[in-house]
Amino acid sequence: MEPERIDPFGEGCLDGCAELFAAVFSAEPWDEHWTQDAARERLEEILGSPGSSVGLVCFSRGEVAGLVLGCVMRRAGERLFYLHEMCVAAGWQGEGIGGRLLTRLESRLREMGVGSIFLLTGKGIPAEGFYLENGYREVPVVAMAKDL
Repeated sequence: MEPERIDPFGEGCLDGCAELFAAVFSAEPWDEHWTQDAARERLEEILGSPGSSVGLVCFSRGEVAGLVLGCVMRRAGERLFYLHEMCVAAGWQGEGIGGRLLTRLESRLREMGVGSIFLLTGKGIPAEGFYLENGYREVPVVAMAKDL
């Protein structure tokens, strides 16, 4: 069995990543009811976003165990990374994969001259605690939405 490896996110791993994404975000605490086709479309949209898409995929024991994906965007005084999606397979959570993905991502972004990372996550769920434990902080932002 191959050891764990972290590779750049690319077209070749899209199906495995879509399967992982759909499974993770269709389960608790998200309950978003993703299909694999919808997840693939979401990931393709991020990959095709203007600016530089940056993503990493963790493979463990031959399967996709986690992913992180987002885009570098201009902000007034710096370039920032908008972390669109990150997930780790249920069976791999708590094994350090998420932390290793973030560490590798942050190193890559520093090399690109990116000054900060911005993300949105749910309040009071395990993901919030995960990001806080990895050095992220809450910022004074109000998330707003409108149904059409």
